[in-house]
Amino acid sequence: MWAWAERLELYELIKKIEETCKKFKVNRVLIEDKASGLPVAQELRRRARASPIRSRIIRKPRTAPTLA
Repeated sequence: MWAWAERLELYELIKKIEETCKKFKVNRVLIEDKASGLPVAQELRRRARASPIRSRIIRKPRTAPTLA
């Protein structure tokens, strides 16, 4: 997993994400639903004409530990 800690404007952030994806040949991007996450996801979706695989709400119960 790759991450960076910088404060970037929206389109600078999108450009950095695209460059990072190309550099590491990424096929999936996880975007947190906080601050600029929603606009970034919308713009990346628009540019790539792609849709999200699953939302966090659906994914979380599958990853949460279960007690028997």
